[in-house]
Amino acid sequence: MSKESISKIYLILEKIEYIDKIVEDSGSIIKALDDVRTYIAHDYEGVNLAIIEWIIRNGLPKFKEQCLELIY
Repeated sequence: MSKESISKIYLILEKIEYIDKIVEDSGSIIKALDDVRTYIAHDYEGVNLAIIEWIIRNGLPKFKEQCLELIY
C-alpha cells in the first residue's frame, strides 16, 4: 500500500475519533447529532439526521476496524 493511501486512512481514523469524541462529550448520539451535523456540513437543511445516526451507530465502528486492519 502506498504512503499516500496509508496517510488517507490515518486521516479517516482521525475524523472517526473526532466524531466519537463529539458523541462522548455530548453524552449520547441523539444529543451529538447537531454537533456532528455542524462538523460534516454547514448546510443544515441538507443533512439527514437519521442517516447520520445510523452511520455513527453501525457504519463507523465497522469501517474503523477495516481501516485499522489495512494499516496494521
